[in-house]
Amino acid sequence: MFSLSGAHAEDWVRWQGQLSTLYEALISEIGQIGSRGRYATGSRHIAVKENLIELTADVCHQLFGQGTHVQEVTSSLYRVTQRDSPQNCKRRRIEQPLTNWEVIRSKLQPNLSDFDMIPWLQVTAALISKYPSILPADELVPLLGLLCQLQGEQQRRGERGPYVLHCLREVALCHASCHSAELSRLWAKVWALALRGIGSAQTGTLCLELLRTMVQEALVPVDREFWKVFSGAVCKPSLTCTLCLAQALLKHSIPNSVHSSDFTVGFHMETGGETPTLRDSILSWLLMNEQSEETEDNCRPHLIITRDFPLHLIPRILVSLTLKDSRAGVMFLMGSLLSESFSASSVHTEEKESLGKVESLYLQFSFDDTPSCSTVKVRGESVCLDKPQFTVIQNLRTKLETSLLSVTEQLFNCYSPDGVNAPHECVLRCVFLLTGILSANVCIGLLTEEQACHSPLFLKAKVRFVCFEMLFLFTI
Repeated sequence: MFSLSGAHAEDWVRWQGQLSTLYEALISEIGQIGSRGRYATGSRHIAVKENLIELTADVCHQLFGQGTHVQEVTSSLYRVTQRDSPQNCKRRRIEQPLTNWEVIRSKLQPNLSDFDMIPWLQVTAALISKYPSILPADELVPLLGLLCQLQGEQQRRGERGPYVLHCLREVALCHASCHSAELSRLWAKVWALALRGIGSAQTGTLCLELLRTMVQEALVPVDREFWKVFSGAVCKPSLTCTLCLAQALLKHSIPNSVHSSDFTVGFHMETGGETPTLRDSILSWLLMNEQSEETEDNCRPHLIITRDFPLHLIPRILVSLTLKDSRAGVMFLMGSLLSESFSASSVHTEEKESLGKVESLYLQFSFDDTPSCSTVKVRGESVCLDKPQFTVIQNLRTKLETSLLSVTEQLFNCYSPDGVNAPHECVLRCVFLLTGILSANVCIGLLTEEQACHSPLFLKAKVRFVCFEMLFLFTI
């Protein structure tokens, strides 16, 4: 009913009145939740339940769309809940009413407590997400400026940080086509603050999601600090991080290095060798080649096979990095894998959980048909790309195969049927990683299927899978 803006209402005037009454009740309920939180002892979850937020967003959408000033709607509620002096009442009558978005921004002021602000951050994000056109272009700069201010203060101010980042991501998706000097300045500040927040346990994942959206919508130019995220110790490989990397590889050509000339000269003088290229660093980061040096024992498998990534995501990123034109490689190999269905927020939803298990089982025990062409979304339309001619960087390809064999050896050095450090899933993921690399090489024409079946990676995967099967049957 809300999506149709009251189209089925028999009495429009009555509907308007009921809508206003519902809005007042929702605002009162949100305010009471905040009041109870402020005076509660001990820890308390601040966020309002999702169904209440969605309903509030729907009501705001109708009121905004009808040109109703929500400040006027709440005037009667304000008179009931506040005991004002005659002077205050007189002053309110001669003031100009606030616009609807001014009212919302008044709920997001930095001086407000988390209990008062977080529910309205939720409402704002839901409103923009469900109804992107409701935010006019002239309101974008004030809202973005306020959210940017809140983002800068999130490390010092309570629990509001994740909700601010979620709001920023929705705004980025909503008005990516709007451009101005002030917007560029604000987005650049948001970008820098998001990069700084990646190391935070509370907001790191949301910062990466925001960065991925900004790269996808081309809101800011990608800089050195962004590429450094995937070549050092800022964070470890995760689903959100690898999706962010894949989006950057799809949109931009990968630079040769992220280091300054002074660093390069110092590295050469200290080690006598050349500084590793960015591709080299990303390969090492994804496969955690430094893991054995960081830990005293070698009893844990590599991180890349202990985490559950979407099928083919990691192999196709790795193979793309070994190509001279990595951007074309990513576009050809995994344009279809970068849809919203692989976003970190939607992969593990409850609605898709049971279906996801069935799909996962099917994918694990089926073979892909090699497509004759790759399709990618360009401006909402599927475009079929002919298979291009790729040039391989041979030393990177050799390094990749050597690293993969090392990952396999380390896994089986620490694997035991009843062990906890390397469960059975790790063995399957390792096999999928090896065969996924071969599949990508066949897909881009670097190997034939027959050559792939006789390659060291395939033989290693086959031997390890047979060993795993025997050990598994032995334990039954």
